[in-house]
Amino acid sequence: MDYTVNQLATLAGVTIRALRFYDKIGLLKPSFIAENGYRYYQEKELLILQQILFFRELGFELKQIKEILGQSDFDQIKALASHKEVLRKNIKRMKTLLVTIDKTINYLKGKETMTEKELFYGLHNYSPEFQAFHRDFMKSHPTMQKFYDDLYERTKHLKPENREAFKKEEAIFWKNLTKALDKKLSVDSQEVQKLIKQFVLLSEKQGTPVTYDLFINMATMLPRMISNFQKTVEKWPELKSKEPMIVKVLKKRPELVPFMEEAMKAYAEKNLK
Repeated sequence: MDYTVNQLATLAGVTIRALRFYDKIGLLKPSFIAENGYRYYQEKELLILQQILFFRELGFELKQIKEILGQSDFDQIKALASHKEVLRKNIKRMKTLLVTIDKTINYLKGKETMTEKELFYGLHNYSPEFQAFHRDFMKSHPTMQKFYDDLYERTKHLKPENREAFKKEEAIFWKNLTKALDKKLSVDSQEVQKLIKQFVLLSEKQGTPVTYDLFINMATMLPRMISNFQKTVEKWPELKSKEPMIVKVLKKRPELVPFMEEAMKAYAEKNLK
């Protein structure tokens, strides 16, 4: 069946203007144009329009959609399966939000208690699958749970401006350490060791008491930390936005890893024993 612009706009719930614009930018061309100048669309174009609307629903820009649909290996069935998976996860998240709303209503009515964490359950960008994984992990690693609980207690008083100031200090530290590496300074040089002392102070500002054993372990774990975080992000993409600055810097300049590791060990041997 052939559809005019008006008919397709009504069928798909889009505007005639949108269809004309899609045609103009080469995103959705009509199947053919009749002698009277009318544009006509057929089943192939309907399926393409469906893909466009799915991608728009998922937050993609028109330029990105055009690039995706224009790929020679684009597979409509695989794309639909992918859309289905994303929507399935969104449905799970919506259900989680409904639970949070119901619990909050009951809490405000005095019918049940609610922890601070439960107030925000489902309101961040972590998928339900990751939240389940995180809960199970913490249950099986009580020492790790205690560490994060203690860290939360030590840092919860920090105001947003204090956190921003900390980020700026951290950025300056990594900039200066990178310069030290580029200048080929020795890890036990006075300048580098002064920078490592700043790193210690930054860690303590964040609420982490720095001891000899902790600092040596941190230094030794640097190479694995980068690898482990990358593997974790591959499995849980929502963590990408939470990537610590130390991971970002060391991924960009991998040669900093052994430099930082040796500098930290030198500092620990001299100052933390």
